[in-house]
Amino acid sequence: APARRLTTLAAAGELAVPFTTGILVGIGESREDRAAALEAIPGAHSRHGHIQEVIDGEAIEIFVQPIVDLASGATRAYEALARFRCAGPSSPAHWLSMAEPVGRRVELEVACLGRSLELLKDLPEGARLSVNLSALALHDPRVRRLLRGSSPERLIVELTEEGLVQD
Repeated sequence: APARRLTTLAAAGELAVPFTTGILVGIGESREDRAAALEAIPGAHSRHGHIQEVIDGEAIEIFVQPIVDLASGATRAYEALARFRCAGPSSPAHWLSMAEPVGRRVELEVACLGRSLELLKDLPEGARLSVNLSALALHDPRVRRLLRGSSPERLIVELTEEGLVQD
């Protein structure tokens, strides 16, 4: 039973299915089984749970930074910058690096893009919004749907330098 629970917990994390678990006391598990579960559950949560909470919750906060023409001083566009309101560093590099090994990086980028595109309506009329995406994210159908469903003429997509792209 403990091994099955941990396998189920790992599968739920990989599939992004919200899942909770605990230990069973007095229902067939030995003291050693309970101790092993108590040691393994936090690891599974740290591999999957924190990323899921960031993707699903209100932890993603988008700020905009003006992109200014130095010659004229006019604001030409705004760059969307993601920050994370949760335990740990708030930088996108930290959370993207946490999402990468559990196969959730693109999903996190999709969530950040969605939140960024919500800001288009609040920008001055005609202002453009610059967003950063990895090459992997650009190939994801969810990203393409979000980009097409917004105002593409108002978007600047910057390809991030990080991440390997395989042909």
